[in-house]
Amino acid sequence: MDNQNRLSFTVNRKILVLLLVLLPGLGLSSLNGQVKVAPTGNVTGIMVDDQLVEFTTRLCVVEAGWGKTIASGKDVEHSTYSMEEGKHIIETTVDGVQFVEEVEDKGDGFASIKVRSEAETDKALEGAFLQFEMTGGNLDAGYIWMDPEFGKTKLRISEIVPKRLGGPASFLIRSFQIDSGAEKLNVDFGEDLRVFVMHLDENEEHILRVFVKLMGSDLNNGDVSLNRFEVEADLNEVAMN
Repeated sequence: MDNQNRLSFTVNRKILVLLLVLLPGLGLSSLNGQVKVAPTGNVTGIMVDDQLVEFTTRLCVVEAGWGKTIASGKDVEHSTYSMEEGKHIIETTVDGVQFVEEVEDKGDGFASIKVRSEAETDKALEGAFLQFEMTGGNLDAGYIWMDPEFGKTKLRISEIVPKRLGGPASFLIRSFQIDSGAEKLNVDFGEDLRVFVMHLDENEEHILRVFVKLMGSDLNNGDVSLNRFEVEADLNEVAMN
């Protein structure tokens, strides 16, 4: 090999080594992106202007009559987690319903959640849901809007009947917004879905849970549903100052 070819080979090899070093780092941005996802598939928050807007999502199955709730995370022992093209892919089975969840980072304050649900057996239940939860001592002073773009329904969280006093409130909507005073969480499903809203006041902590129904009450083996959620988190001015 002459000197010119040897020099070319050396330079190309250095470029290859440099690419091998840089490529994992380029992929790391999607791992350390704005949306925070646990290996169980539960979203735990979205970064907005370097601040974390905390909330939790869970895939869950609820017994008929709003009995026992079995949810992804603590109630499920086995989930598979992977990253594909910057998307978080989680597969888990909750009480006879298989979920495949895809969470995609959409930039500062934004995320997309896709859920495929499939019944693995015939089953009567209240339903299979994607649950959104926010907590906080001041949450009871906040509001939840149903279909905010249409200005339909605005509820003060403190006025929602606590779970211990009755069942959840029910709405047929295509989006909702939670405004805690300091933070906002907007969720748009793009179609009319049945939504149940539950307020808990436990140990002086206020918890708001919104259950978006993915599958109906009487499931047959092989029933499938596909749902997509566009999620936006934001900070109110009081939280930014």
